[in-house]
Amino acid sequence: LSGPALLPVGVLATRRVTERVGMPVIGVGGVRTAADAREYLAAGASLVAIGTAALADPRVPERIARELGKARG
Repeated sequence: LSGPALLPVGVLATRRVTERVGMPVIGVGGVRTAADAREYLAAGASLVAIGTAALADPRVPERIARELGKARG
C-alpha cells in the first residue's frame, strides 16, 4: 500500500513514535503536497520522505521544499 491512503496512518504513527523516543523520526507515507509534509512536521517528524509521488513526478520534492521554504519566510 502506498500513496495518499497512508497519510493519516503515517502522521498518527509519527506522532506516537516521537512521543516515546528521544531521537529524530522521519515521517513517510502519502506525502504529495507541502500541506502533507506540514502534517508530518507538526506531528514531530524531523524529516519528511517523499516516495510514490516522486516516482510519478520527479519535481514534487523540489516543489514541496520550495513551498515549505516560502512559508518560513
